[in-house]
Amino acid sequence: MQDHLPPNTDLLNPDIDAIQLNQTVEFTVTVMTGDNMFLNLSFGDGNYELMYVQSAPVTLTRLNPFRSYGKKTARLTVANSLGIHEVLRVISVDRLIRKASMTVTPRLFLKVIHR
Repeated sequence: MQDHLPPNTDLLNPDIDAIQLNQTVEFTVTVMTGDNMFLNLSFGDGNYELMYVQSAPVTLTRLNPFRSYGKKTARLTVANSLGIHEVLRVISVDRLIRKASMTVTPRLFLKVIHR
């Protein structure tokens, strides 16, 4: 099968860009143009999905739970024999702030005058 159009991936949209540990993110992938394409969606945490799309436009939805803290770079690579297109998005997996406190203590300042 011959490739007629190079891939053009316009969107890789996570439903949220900052989450708590063990939350699941929904990714929406939109490929606007291209034929006979292979898609590699890497979630940035070691998990990935490989897909084949015969022709665009196409929109796909994928879910991924994040099980470790840190910044994760989700990467969508779409390729056929005419080209490669890549889109990146950063997801921040953070610890929930449950409590913050501040302590105020008085300080004694002495001014010494020399005569």
